[in-house]
Amino acid sequence: MTRKIICVNENDPVLNATQKMKDADVGSVIVNSNKRLVGIVTDRDIVLRSSAMGVSPASMTCGEVMSTSVVTAEPDMEIDEVASLMSNNQIRRIPVAESGRVVGMISLADITQSRGSSREAHSVLRNVTKKSYS
Repeated sequence: MTRKIICVNENDPVLNATQKMKDADVGSVIVNSNKRLVGIVTDRDIVLRSSAMGVSPASMTCGEVMSTSVVTAEPDMEIDEVASLMSNNQIRRIPVAESGRVVGMISLADITQSRGSSREAHSVLRNVTKKSYS
């Protein structure tokens, strides 16, 4: 788990989020309000909810592009439980929250690095990245 959390406010411009992602070399930032998790902005959210719709990210706020249905892990969860959450929800990053406050972030890379077997890591990667056509 990474304990360095990059956060934005829901009223911040999207360009603020993109700059923070670029500076930290990450693909997502946490959106908080009064230190409480209210959403997450991923690089994919920005593309799908602004650029792909013909709207400039420069004219949008983080609250307008963020995902609000955020799946979280708890600090005491086993790595297999977190991997299962990621696989079942097809997500590559999962905030670790305690009482609504984000205390860390686990990425797909963290999961695969923690696995002793490359076969297990491949299984998690395959499940998270498979396409859903439902």
